Amino acid sequence: MGRFQDLRFHIGPVDFGSPSTSHFERGKLISKENPKIHIEAFKNGRKYLMFTVKRIKEIVGKKKIDNQTLQSKKKILFYFGRALHTLQDFFSHSNYIDLNKEDKNLTSLALFSRNLEPPKTLKIAYTGVFFFFDEFPHGAFGFGENKDNPHWTKGGEKRFLEAKKYAVEHTIKFVRLLNMGKLYNLTLNYITLHKFKKNF
Repeated sequence: MGRFQDLRFHIGPVDFGSPSTSHFERGKLISKENPKIHIEAFKNGRKYLMFTVKRIKEIVGKKKIDNQTLQSKKKILFYFGRALHTLQDFFSHSNYIDLNKEDKNLTSLALFSRNLEPPKTLKIAYTGVFFFFDEFPHGAFGFGENKDNPHWTKGGEKRFLEAKKYAVEHTIKFVRLLNMGKLYNLTLNYITLHKFKKNF
């Protein structure tokens, strides 16, 4: 879960760098449809989200999350930022926006649940040098399936904005569930969305 996994560079559409669970990426190549590998990559990304929530809980303890706590416990913001980065990457590095309504709902529930299975229609992008051999590659510059940049998104800015919309919606939901202590069954004392907004 180190930062080395975040190092990435592109040569044309080929993405070089280690696939990272903290980015909801897949390292196993799929030349033919194999939903099990996509599901495995999804679960690994979810596991990283659970890790960040657990670390926040450990740092917070029984204290309130207010400005004073944030100043003295800056690691809270570190793990909170990591969590949101990972969460938002999910919508850029998956086919979420292309799922039907039922599968979208199931995926959203699975994203914030410890053991719920996502639908078999879900796909997670492959990161690696065998770009042209994979069914759902990350890629870059409009040649892959990532939606990280409005100018690089295959299908144009509309698809980028759709992924962004879902990322924002789920970010708000993530913080609310964190506040209520209902995220991955890990209880937290006191976290509110407006407190974090003041510190960004």
